[in-house]
Amino acid sequence: MLIWIFVFVLGFWTLFTIINVWTLPSLATFSVPKRPGVISVLIPLRNEERNLPALVRSLRQADDLKTEFIFLDDHSTDRTRMLLQEAVRHWPNARYIEGAALPDGWNGKVHACHQLSQEAAGQYLCFIDADVRLHADALRWAEGALQKHHAGLVTGFPQFETEGFWGRLLVYMQHVVVYAHLPVAAANRTAWRSFTAAHGAFLFFSREAYDQAGGHAAVKNALVDDMALAQNVKSSGLKTLLVSPGHVVTCYMYTSSREAWLGFSKNIFPGIGRSMPIASVVIAVHTLFFIVPAFLLLAAISMLDWQLAIPYVLTAALRAAITIKASHPWWTVLIQPLSSGAMIAVLLYSIYLDKTKKGYSWKGRTYQ
Repeated sequence: MLIWIFVFVLGFWTLFTIINVWTLPSLATFSVPKRPGVISVLIPLRNEERNLPALVRSLRQADDLKTEFIFLDDHSTDRTRMLLQEAVRHWPNARYIEGAALPDGWNGKVHACHQLSQEAAGQYLCFIDADVRLHADALRWAEGALQKHHAGLVTGFPQFETEGFWGRLLVYMQHVVVYAHLPVAAANRTAWRSFTAAHGAFLFFSREAYDQAGGHAAVKNALVDDMALAQNVKSSGLKTLLVSPGHVVTCYMYTSSREAWLGFSKNIFPGIGRSMPIASVVIAVHTLFFIVPAFLLLAAISMLDWQLAIPYVLTAALRAAITIKASHPWWTVLIQPLSSGAMIAVLLYSIYLDKTKKGYSWKGRTYQ
């Protein structure tokens, strides 16, 4: 009897995830506006010489007469500044600025984005990371999505390209967390802060919504600034629109498993508000519904009891829906229990860094 209760709950969750995947709009399905506005594309950079050449090539494909590109060099110690100078030299719509010293109480990236917003002249502000590559029509599709849904912010979790086996397990889990946990309809159709998701790699605001939400100055010390900004947009009475960017926005997020581990340890516990009850629920849910089914599958094989294999089949079906939507490798369907285990491990490490006051280190800076 207990196994069938477990199957029922897991089946309901699988159905919920499939509905989420089906209802999440794809960015490429929106039309380019007939009267496009001025877009400011704002890119903070700190030691990004590795990403800069490909980033510039990508952005030049998305260039038009009503788009400006502003780069900020945030005290890089590599060749970023030199490469920026060369990139904008023969690019009329692009320029770069040098970042000011980081004030007390500010997150480094947040301060860089705040400075960029003050330089922008566009009706729309699009913040992207240096490891992002855009389709030529990505910006105009985002403008069309914002206008059609009367939203203040369009955002989405991009298609991820990363290196290292363990790094992939962690990076791809971002899609799983959103599609399997967030009620997409509530997130896109209500102003409820609780139902909010955003990804800092691609944040497309109307200028009015950005200013009304207080901009980056209102979240100056946030480690997970994208979520804080999206919630502020909703608090100001405007909608945020979560989309599936797919191939339109590609993010080359981490180049190694170690880099992924450090990046997620910085974000995961602060991303849930440093809440131990929420962390406990996340650990319990992923252990029960993603890891336990793997052991039940082994038991089914050894005991020749097919009922015990059903939870693993449902887990695989849940992950398959996300894998198809997010263009993950097929093998991620089979090893979802391992992915959940990796996520739990990095969450526990993030909690450890917080509770021991060791702080989170990223790009030469440490944050509490």
